[in-house]
Order: sequence, then structure tokens, then C-alpha cells
Amino acid sequence: PTGCDPGCAGPGCGLGGGPAMMTYVGEGGGNYVTTTTYTYVGEGLGNLAIIPPQGWSPWRIGCVAIAALGAIALLVTVVSSLAASPTSTTTPSMQSAAMSLTGRPQDSTSKTEATVAECFFWGDPHVRTFDGAQTSFYGSGEFWIVKTARVWIQGRYRGTSWTHGLAATSKIAIGGPFLEGHVIAVGSMDTGNITVNGEPVLTHFPSDYTLDGIADITYNAEGRLVDSSSYRWERHIVHMRLPEDVHIIVLRWGNYIDLRIAMRPQPAQDGSCGNANRDPSDDTTVAIMSRGANIIAPGELLFRHREPVNFTTFEERLLDRCSTDLMHQAAVKCSQEVQGFRQAPGSNEYKMCALNICYGANLHALEEGTKMLGE
Repeated sequence: PTGCDPGCAGPGCGLGGGPAMMTYVGEGGGNYVTTTTYTYVGEGLGNLAIIPPQGWSPWRIGCVAIAALGAIALLVTVVSSLAASPTSTTTPSMQSAAMSLTGRPQDSTSKTEATVAECFFWGDPHVRTFDGAQTSFYGSGEFWIVKTARVWIQGRYRGTSWTHGLAATSKIAIGGPFLEGHVIAVGSMDTGNITVNGEPVLTHFPSDYTLDGIADITYNAEGRLVDSSSYRWERHIVHMRLPEDVHIIVLRWGNYIDLRIAMRPQPAQDGSCGNANRDPSDDTTVAIMSRGANIIAPGELLFRHREPVNFTTFEERLLDRCSTDLMHQAAVKCSQEVQGFRQAPGSNEYKMCALNICYGANLHALEEGTKMLGE
């Protein structure tokens, strides 16, 4: 060619000698995509285009000069316009700024993965709520993890010997109207089989299971860890793809589980994972327990029975070290009736509640308690 084609500052402006070459021009700027060979996919649908070599010929210098003058003129116009208008500031919404799981920006006008929130459980259990707060629950028992009108997820927190009785997440149960009355239960390797409605499933590793066409469960060794420190252990991971865009991943370790829950926030949602209102300040352990958000009332239990709650000497000594102010809070909050359920003062359930009030804001209660008590 001997001159610029119509888009002078664009890809067609190269005027050096030699044949045209396949060149990367960015998403939406080319006509081809990379395969074993180059394949034409239509105008503007690829990421490659055939571009002549771009040597610095007199013709190209002329093109660049014209483009530069055009850019300067545009800049002057924009600056003049801004100077003539009143100053204003805007804050992008969380949704418009969010990225989907695929890394692509989301359309804020449509229902997309940008509205999905995640809650993580690991260890004692420590929790990162849907709103990003970090909290802990050290008392044993059965509690709500997520409770909405349709989605019910409960957890069994159980003390272990290596935590001196402080709880770790031992098992979860998923049910509610969104599962049409079915109950899925997944626990640590020590708890035995994965079950659906009390019957063992996924008894081989790896394996897959479909629940009445409404849920798919996969059991394998694949998946990202919740707690990076568990990389050294053999992985047994349960992936649940459930109705209403609920996805749960459970990592089964010897005597506890880690888990990740991804779902769209629902009306009146609450539980140990918080209330998903985009305000992390009301997802502290004390706040969650004060509103009774994790208390399972009589008749609501998805597990087949409640396990006895034991309180160890280590936990008794920790409770003795609780500050006076927090013990006063515990005396009020742990003895009040919540959804028809009341913990009798002095009972192990009451003590577990007090333990959560006293140490729920501490992510390292086991480590610090061990040092403090000389264990």
C-alpha cells in the first residue's frame, strides 16, 4: 500500500514494506482467534488481525502526526467541558465494581454472579461471613450456619482432644424447602459416611451422585483449600451444586471439616455466616448470638439428634479468665429465651455460650489459652 486506509491511527495505518502479518490487537479488535491454524470468525469477534509491518516510513509519520493532533483537540474539548460544569463525585456500586468467578466485569442491570456472596469455615471453627467479618465459635453444639425461609444449613461444632475441648466443625446438614424435604449430611472422615436422608451415598472415591434431578454431588480430591495450612494432607472434597444457585464445598479432614458456601443473599437470612446485609459490623460473635441467629429452636434440627455437650477443665479455666465485662454480657445474653429455647444457667450449654461471648472475637483462643494456662 502507498497510504493510510480510513482508520489512520488504527491497525490499518502500518505502511512498511513486506507482506501483512498476523498480529495481536486485543479482544474485540480483530477478526481471528488462535487455534492450531488461524481461523476467521467474523468482524470484531476475534483477537487477531492481519497487519502490515509498521516501519517508520514518511507515510506512517504523517499518520501518527494526524492522530496526535486529533487527540489533542479531543483533550482540549473534554477539559473545556469539565471546566464549564459543576464539580461532582460518584461512588461505583459494589455490584458494578464486582467481578464474576470468571474474572469478567458484570452487567449491573442483570442477575449475575456478582451478587453471589461466600462464607468460609475452617478450624475451630473460624468463620469469614458473607459480609467479610471474621469471627469464631468455640462452644460445642448444633447451630445454624445459614437460615432463610428456603435454605437451611446447620453445623455440629464438636470439641476435640487436640483443641482441649474447644469446638471444631464436625459435620453439616443441608435441607429446607429448596431441597424439597431432602437432607444431605457431610462430616469429617471420622464421622463416617456421607448421607442423603440418612442413607449412605458416595461410598466410593471418587464418585458422583444426583439427587432426584435437583442436586449434583461430586466426591473427589480436586478443589481449592480454605485453609492453606492443610496442603500436606490427603484431600477428600465434596462438591454440592444445589438449587437456587447454592454451591457448597466441604473439605473432609480427620476429625473436622472446612467448608465454603456460595449463594445469593436471601430475605431475612442469618446464622453463623451472618445476615448478608453488606455490613460486617453486625456479624461479630456477640452480635450473632445476641440476636439468637445461630440458635436452633426445638423442632428445627436437621440432624437426627443433638449430641451431649461436654465442658472440659481447659474450657473451665478459660472461662475463669474471662473479663468481668464480658461475663456480665454472657450472664444476660446466654440466659435469655431465644425462639422458645433457654439455656439453664450453670449448664454446659450455658457455659459454651459464655465461652463464645468471652473469646469469639479472638482468632487464636486455643494458642493463647494454651500459653496463658501453661498447657
